[in-house]
Amino acid sequence: MRDIVTPLVLLASTLLSVSCGDGIDERYGVGEEPSRTAAATTTSTTVATPYGRFTLDSPPMTIENSDAVYSGAHSVVQLADGGYLLSGFDNHSSVQQPERGAIWHSDDLETWERVGTEISDADNQQTIITMVTTDEGVIAFGTDYSRNSDGTLADGFDATAWFSDDNGATFESTVIERDARLTGADRLGDDLFAWGIRTLDDAFVAALWRSSDDGASWELLATDAPPTPGTAAVPISTIGTLLRWEDSLIAIGSTVASDPYGSPGTEAFDVYGLHEASEAVDIGIWYSDDEGISWQPATPSGLSGLPDAQWVLDAEVVGDQLVLLATTAAAPAAAETSAAQFQTSAFTCDFALQRCVRTVVLDGTYDFIAATMVLADGVLIGTTQAGTGTTYNSQLFVFDPATGQVSVTNPGDSISQIETLLVQGDTLFLFGRNERTNLVQVAHAPYPPR
Repeated sequence: MRDIVTPLVLLASTLLSVSCGDGIDERYGVGEEPSRTAAATTTSTTVATPYGRFTLDSPPMTIENSDAVYSGAHSVVQLADGGYLLSGFDNHSSVQQPERGAIWHSDDLETWERVGTEISDADNQQTIITMVTTDEGVIAFGTDYSRNSDGTLADGFDATAWFSDDNGATFESTVIERDARLTGADRLGDDLFAWGIRTLDDAFVAALWRSSDDGASWELLATDAPPTPGTAAVPISTIGTLLRWEDSLIAIGSTVASDPYGSPGTEAFDVYGLHEASEAVDIGIWYSDDEGISWQPATPSGLSGLPDAQWVLDAEVVGDQLVLLATTAAAPAAAETSAAQFQTSAFTCDFALQRCVRTVVLDGTYDFIAATMVLADGVLIGTTQAGTGTTYNSQLFVFDPATGQVSVTNPGDSISQIETLLVQGDTLFLFGRNERTNLVQVAHAPYPPR
């Protein structure tokens, strides 16, 4: 999951209440142990859909106070005064090297002013993963590489929160932890959570931090869990997504423990490190019924123990189901070449995390897939970037987890590299890059699609 905005239906704004329901363990019944199937096959369906296709409008953008000739969007929040902050990438601070530490402010989603130069003008690279609003302002979460000395970004990095109490006009930084990187952050209930990786004994392990004072201070939580039920706890390798499902925290990342050919120490730490569809890596799901103090693995049939690579790109709770948007190794018959390739899939998992059903969301196989989605009116709207070689294309889809139905729209060449979505009233907004101008672009379409 990515950006939470209270006034809008933005990504995960319809998560179920924190105060109701039971933890994962209680969902099986008192004294009842869940049945687990470690290497079950996956049910795969691609279904025609009654949903229409989106008709996009991409109005001209005005970008002020910027020297960038290349830029694009990544995350967006709405501010208390009704304005918007958008994070993304540009080459404003470094002509030769675009960086993902850019922020823009807008009152109308069409005229944008470049702000946040305290972040992007710092030494080396800065990356902003997401932004979260608080009662006092907004926090941009990411990684600061200003301590790096050799330009490789392989060391000298800090998990960082940049706080603004003036709608993005200025930012002040707080280091959450040195020698750590962030992959996400969110408000889950009363507390803020940030997650990523940190160094431990010269290796990377998953990291999770919690703040109960709107980001002023951070507590490092344990991220150890048994690889499979009944085994000794070991550090979780990666957490890419964290969400709340009633009284439980759900962490989603990668694991090699359940893959038939998995080998500890071979895990990638993000989707960009997943080089081949034949890699032995599974989707990992862990749950905590005590606010992140301890973790247990979930190994649902239809998801755990699949051969080759599966990697979650986004996740949402939809009613009593957990939906995972993932890049998955294509079946040999679906691959266009002899080499293993990736497909865009959705796994719909039941309330007890015992069984998941796979839907192939988009036809075609690719060398690389990135994607995100937003929940609106019980259905999921998503966008993918998929490529083979040097050719990439964008797709926009609607997925109904209740029926498995999918509708796909090609957004055209006026907007590409769409990395975040927002549904406001009867309008869907898409944030990406204009292929003609190579600058930030916001497109919109009526919602639901007709």
